[in-house]
Amino acid sequence: MIIYGLSCRRGHRFEGWFPHAEDFEAQKEKGLLSCQVCGDTCIEKAALAKASTVSSFETQTLAVSADLDAATVLKAVRHYVTTHFENVGDRFAETVRAISRGEEKGRPIFGQASPEEREKLEEEGLPCAVLPELGDEYKN
Repeated sequence: MIIYGLSCRRGHRFEGWFPHAEDFEAQKEKGLLSCQVCGDTCIEKAALAKASTVSSFETQTLAVSADLDAATVLKAVRHYVTTHFENVGDRFAETVRAISRGEEKGRPIFGQASPEEREKLEEEGLPCAVLPELGDEYKN
């Protein structure tokens, strides 16, 4: 996964996540890229980071440029999870357990779990993470 810092002619900065380096150009040529703030389609890039994953999805690493604020990083992570992981809704804890027992195919998932369910998963050696909500000012 390649992460590019993107900007429009008005200087708005945001991130774009692409499976491969050439995907940025392909999406730009098709007019699929636009500024998240003003809608401008004249987008430029600068390489910021590269993410790598392992097939088990148990370990993922991400190097992020220090010039990005936390909200931008969280927004990018939230977008990546919601577009690349399966939403299992309120069946999250049940699905995690089924995957760990081999009853369901291993895959990246997200969903909802109560604090009590998350604590039980941790006790069972099945760690999970909370994906922070972002305020309305970060939604577009």
